[in-house]
Amino acid sequence: MEHGEIKTVQTHPDHETVGHLFKAPFYEKSFLCDSYEHPLGFWMTKVSDQSDRRNVSPIAINRTFHHDWKSCQHEMCKPKSRK
Repeated sequence: MEHGEIKTVQTHPDHETVGHLFKAPFYEKSFLCDSYEHPLGFWMTKVSDQSDRRNVSPIAINRTFHHDWKSCQHEMCKPKSRK
């Protein structure tokens, strides 16, 4: 990945982090991961206040920011239908 390259939902719709909802227990809020910018990390926007945007290290994913499987509307988060 080149320096400054940005991954978004539009450029990488099947990304395992970008476009998904996360909970940060110490913030007690939900965040949408709206992009990834190399080498800065992930950009998370608070769902309840879109002016609150934070840069999050990839190391914090699944340590501090946990996937919110119940609330996430991304196609990859929906339960697979059984036949």
